[in-house]
Amino acid sequence: MDMANPVGMPLDPNIVLELNLDGNTGDCSNSYARLIGELQFIANATRPDIVYAISRLSSYTANPMLQHVSALKWVLRYLSGTRSYGITYSDVLGHPNYFFGYTDAALTNADDQKLTTSYVFMIARGAVTWYSSRSHRNWGKRSGRIRFPESHSPVFVSESVESAA
Repeated sequence: MDMANPVGMPLDPNIVLELNLDGNTGDCSNSYARLIGELQFIANATRPDIVYAISRLSSYTANPMLQHVSALKWVLRYLSGTRSYGITYSDVLGHPNYFFGYTDAALTNADDQKLTTSYVFMIARGAVTWYSSRSHRNWGKRSGRIRFPESHSPVFVSESVESAA
């Protein structure tokens, strides 16, 4: 991967991932599945920037096609180009214990019609916990709307900070 052409995003935004409908049952012990598992560990431990890409690609583990393998190689190219990236912690306005978070929700994914919700909480400008989950839309026959927090809205939780007024 030293000679790989690095890319700037963990997943190509123009890729359309499709299920392998050729009738094969697949094999979950394939090299694709092993690599997905290793990347899930990396995503959960130190690289929250690849969580979404690995989550999307993991749904094709049982029967991957060439396009899924290509997308997985794209993630590896991204990691190769961002080796020096990491979670860092620094003082925030003189308050090293400044705690805040971000939330986001996407109503549907074009591939599988699932709701995606996620959050990240940070201390001293470094991520300390993150989460992303996908679930089936369960709207039933209701005609009401579901409201979510505004995308990328900061959630501030901290000790009293005296203003400099």
